[in-house]
Amino acid sequence: MNIKKLNVRITYTATLGNVEVSEKEYEALKDLAEHGSGDPFEDFDDQPRDAFKWLKDHIQENDDYDLKYEFDME
Repeated sequence: MNIKKLNVRITYTATLGNVEVSEKEYEALKDLAEHGSGDPFEDFDDQPRDAFKWLKDHIQENDDYDLKYEFDME
């Protein structure tokens, strides 16, 4: 069998509570939240890049999360 195109979108939601962050990290996360979302691989100024780094360092896929798969196949 040959699949011409298979798109898989995997999203999960991680909720962190009562976390301590520096003022710089707080401002970066606040700025990211105000803009809704983003792509960590895009060219950003330092502030969103700091937010994505903090998120990467504090959210692991084996943490408790709500996982959702979406498939599209041709």
